[in-house]
Amino acid sequence: MSPTPEQWDPIPDFKERKRGTAADEITAASEYPKDSLAYRLDVRPEPGGFRVAVQLDKPLPANLNGTAGLNLEFLPSFYFEKTFLADKTSGIFPRHPDGPMQKSSQGTTEALPLATATSFTLSPEDP
Repeated sequence: MSPTPEQWDPIPDFKERKRGTAADEITAASEYPKDSLAYRLDVRPEPGGFRVAVQLDKPLPANLNGTAGLNLEFLPSFYFEKTFLADKTSGIFPRHPDGPMQKSSQGTTEALPLATATSFTLSPEDP
């Protein structure tokens, strides 16, 4: 629940995983009971990839505005020095986590995202 997840951040309670309406769809439900936040991740195939959608059971609690987010992790070593497309911009995955940083209002240093997009493609040059 922080801009950059850390080792001791809260972990959601996993509720269930099930197939979607088609055999190649999956839905996983989790929640943060302490924060009154329940959600589903729906994964569906699309031409050229797949779509991940976050579905909230109710509006995001006001205390989580600006802090709650989705962190989707992948095996970074496979992507070292390969490209990514984020909407209409591109970039290269670094070998070290030394990307852009900023100081928070509490004075801590936090990593900024490499990109923010609605469409994200990993390593388009790699078949």
